[in-house]
Amino acid sequence: MPLFVVGIATSFFIPEREWWQGLAGAAAGYAVFYPFAWIGDRLNRPVMGWGDVKLSAALGAILGLAPLLLGLYLGVLIGGFIEIIVYAAICFGFNRVLIPYGPYLVAGGIVSMLYFRTIADWIETQL
Repeated sequence: MPLFVVGIATSFFIPEREWWQGLAGAAAGYAVFYPFAWIGDRLNRPVMGWGDVKLSAALGAILGLAPLLLGLYLGVLIGGFIEIIVYAAICFGFNRVLIPYGPYLVAGGIVSMLYFRTIADWIETQL
């Protein structure tokens, strides 16, 4: 939660962003993963932890709305790729392993923070 507070506080001082974009990003980040954690609690299965929900809200507070969505998308892609490797290892006899999702969300957020404008311009030229 301290990262969330820092993200909201710094959103007032980023010149290329409006003050409300940090709040909108935080709300969107929380809303994206909240249903998965809630359903996991109800089913008593580790679908997604509440720490991942809070982390995505903090990333939204830091990045803003549009870069957050790109960062979460990239994080899901990176995490999914690693999960495929883990499932392949399970097929070859390794024990079942639960993989934390937070590092992949952070990796997607960092890529989005550094290259959002480049990726957005590339996507715009493709459309």
